[in-house]
Amino acid sequence: KNFFRLTYLFFVCVVIFLLLFTYYLYIQATTDLLSKLGNRRALTRRFKSGVKSECVFVYLDINHFKQINDNYGHHVGDLVLVALAQHIQRNWPGKAYRIGGDEFVLTLNKIEPEVSDLFKSLQRFSFNIKETRETLDVSVSAGISLKRLKTTSLQDLLSDIDNKM
Repeated sequence: KNFFRLTYLFFVCVVIFLLLFTYYLYIQATTDLLSKLGNRRALTRRFKSGVKSECVFVYLDINHFKQINDNYGHHVGDLVLVALAQHIQRNWPGKAYRIGGDEFVLTLNKIEPEVSDLFKSLQRFSFNIKETRETLDVSVSAGISLKRLKTTSLQDLLSDIDNKM
């Protein structure tokens, strides 16, 4: 009887461990490790059946990011990416994804009255470099797609916004 209980408890622990490990792997696979935002895989998975017409999409790209990396080093460039991610999380009510390099995609399920103010607040932020005590005024190019006539594929929508940006 004791052996049965211990065996049962062991299997329950193994199942719980496997579930937690599976969840951990899922988080690792769908989260950008630097910014802690969703990654391209998470974005693609969320919109695999297309982007509905009422969904707001914003595409962000840091201006002159290569110069930041070249002048201050990749460590500072990474910190600027993290600062932008935090700026987005503070100001954007929807989901945010870092899809590569200095490119971010923000989504919102429907148009909200303050979306244009939010959009403007995301286009500039200040970043302080602790080592040199310099302040960088970082600007962000942004493209927005508010409403479309029909459901669109994610790839077509991102290409369209990138071209307009």
